[in-house]
Amino acid sequence: MIDFKITNLEKLALEYQRTGDNSVLNEILVARTETRSEIVRSLIRRGRLSVQITPDEAEIDLLYEEPKRIMQWDPEKMPLEVYLRKHAYDSIVDSFRSRTGFRRRGGRFRQLDDMEEGNPEEVFFVSESPDLEDYDSYEHVSSRVGKLLEGFDSRSVQIICLRYGYGMRMREVGVSLGLSESSVSNILGRLNPVLRQRIQEQEIPFSTGVFMRVLRERSGIIPGFLISDYGSRRSNSLRDSYAEFLRARELGFEVPNPLRVLDKNSMPVLRGILAHLVSSGTTKPYRDFVNGGFWCSPVIRGGLTELAERVAPELSHRLRQTEKWKKGERSVDIALRALQDSFFKVKGYEEAEVSGDEYQIADVMNSFLRMSGFLKEFLVENGCSGLLQEFVDPEGIYGLKTGNSPKAAFDFYYSRKYPGLLDRSSYPYLELWRIHVNNRWTSGNLESAVQTALDATQDFLRQLPGYRNAETKSSREVSKVVNAALQKGLVTRRAMEDFGLNAVLIGLKELANQDLLDYSGTGKGLLEFYFQRRFPEVIDRDALDYARLYGIVENRRWSRGEESVISALELSQDFLRTLDGFRRAEDSGDREGQLVVLDRELILRHSNLSAYLLSRETGLGGMMASLYDPSGKRGLAKRNSAEAFLRFYSQGMGHSWFDSTRIPFISSRGGRKGLEVVYEM
Repeated sequence: MIDFKITNLEKLALEYQRTGDNSVLNEILVARTETRSEIVRSLIRRGRLSVQITPDEAEIDLLYEEPKRIMQWDPEKMPLEVYLRKHAYDSIVDSFRSRTGFRRRGGRFRQLDDMEEGNPEEVFFVSESPDLEDYDSYEHVSSRVGKLLEGFDSRSVQIICLRYGYGMRMREVGVSLGLSESSVSNILGRLNPVLRQRIQEQEIPFSTGVFMRVLRERSGIIPGFLISDYGSRRSNSLRDSYAEFLRARELGFEVPNPLRVLDKNSMPVLRGILAHLVSSGTTKPYRDFVNGGFWCSPVIRGGLTELAERVAPELSHRLRQTEKWKKGERSVDIALRALQDSFFKVKGYEEAEVSGDEYQIADVMNSFLRMSGFLKEFLVENGCSGLLQEFVDPEGIYGLKTGNSPKAAFDFYYSRKYPGLLDRSSYPYLELWRIHVNNRWTSGNLESAVQTALDATQDFLRQLPGYRNAETKSSREVSKVVNAALQKGLVTRRAMEDFGLNAVLIGLKELANQDLLDYSGTGKGLLEFYFQRRFPEVIDRDALDYARLYGIVENRRWSRGEESVISALELSQDFLRTLDGFRRAEDSGDREGQLVVLDRELILRHSNLSAYLLSRETGLGGMMASLYDPSGKRGLAKRNSAEAFLRFYSQGMGHSWFDSTRIPFISSRGGRKGLEVVYEM
């Protein structure tokens, strides 16, 4: 038996061995704080510690292994201090293995999980280079990770990040991504040889906290069980200690917070605390976090946003912190994550964005916009209220150009992620005009309102067969496509409203009522408004080919007084100009030529002329049935009558077709046909 004097610290150690009293243990650990720091410095000077273990990590590892060593100490063999110093290196290595899952082999570390799960090859290693500081830059490591993951699809990147960033087992990775354990194993089996080669070429220090943070951010997700249950043995112990700390505070005891430093063991616990703050919906997360025992704690030295960015960047945008929207480029990253998190709530959008297919992204988002243009409520419900209110920059560089504007939020997000989807000159693109904007149809927003109306009308026309191709060619081609669509009944007021143009029709009418622009308030007026600014030749009735917009079907179209009379005359003219030779005769003022065409193309060709004129082929049915005036001046003197139709047009245009004093003329004494052209008396 070795004879040595028992110190006060050793008396406390013996008491702890006998009673297991944690208060006694805390007294020992506090008393040895400086001693642990000196031991770590000594090991570093002697080259005993590898560069992958930082001094702070080594000191924490030593702290967490000390209780076990104290319980194992035999006072009859050696003094406590000698025993703890003798086993200091082993304590650090044991703790490092338990929290990282790596085993030292020939100057490198091999991941335990890979050996346990049937993959005996090394995947990642840590360079023996002593220049660890070269790798401490976030930007430096992030760029190397980008090269490491280059060329992998999104699913492979997520598997790598969850497996080696969070240290999850294959089964847990599979649960997070909806895959079987064998599928994860097969995918990693294909990826690991490539990863090993790239890591060896770039000498990436896998075990550093910065590298693992980058991998976690690249994964874009945080598993639910990681927040609550999953973690290393040391993290679970820390979580339990923190829970005991909270209970002790509730009972009025002053005890130290076990979460005193930010390291790999405390980060899972802090992630859980932040996740709780997010789920609680607190409006003052900083106050609530500090009240959890972190007053003046070095853990929160840079603020709550800084902590969230380091510990759980995927949660930082969901904390209701005003300060996070005033940090320049970092706020931009937070805002992009917040908006992406909201957009992922749209059915099918997450899959579309993960695929990177812009056609699929545009299709899903446009379908969503068609169903709900009131997106401010959607964004607020999904945690973007602070973003809309606080993240504002009139220049649009470090914020939204307009506060409380969902359209500005969409512009901000897609201009950085998928700028091509904002370019209406290419395809696909987003129909952002569908987003409701307050006070859009006011004099102060006239330019924006006009542009919105033009974009909306263009999208309506682009759904017509052949229109998208026609608008790249000529006005004549556009007219042909529009006329074909009119004949098929594809261009009606009802079709416009079903497409989502009702707000545009009403909004332009409000501006017209303020004498800010010329617009009739009809579907025909909307197309005239559009073509006048984009293809004026399309509505030029003197042009050889023009769009016969009076064929657009609308409610109460023929009960608007003089406006209806003008519309009826132009609609009738559009039809008559389809008769071979009629336009030439009318433009030249050749009355006889006009009657010859009418006789040849209508009166002699159709035995029941009224039935033909009422058919869908002519587009005159609604007018002939509704525009009625017994005098024949402001409408047809008789409904659904071919003679009344021709008399109305002749009188309105001044052609005098029924004047029997001028040869030829139309007579209503034509036997069973009812009409005939009289060429001689």
